[in-house]
Amino acid sequence: MTKLPDNPELLKLYRNGFSDKEIAVQFDVTVQAVNMRLQQMGIKRAPFRTTAKEILEAAWPSIETRRGEFIHLNRARDLYAFLRRQLSPDPPA
Repeated sequence: MTKLPDNPELLKLYRNGFSDKEIAVQFDVTVQAVNMRLQQMGIKRAPFRTTAKEILEAAWPSIETRRGEFIHLNRARDLYAFLRRQLSPDPPA
């Protein structure tokens, strides 16, 4: 098996949107090897969750708008889930 690239190169691939599977195929290693290395590097493994949360917060800042006091939690959770789904690499048809 070919070894994975050094950490900066692996990070560059990850940030350019390559999936663990695509990186694994490129370097002829297992997906688990890629996943483990990224975890060891301290990479957050929930990018779409983070992005959805950032979009929601940017559009509707919780501190400024006090949205938690006025909107039922389920609505915010539904919007959050919708954003995550739309931002995923394979959105539903």
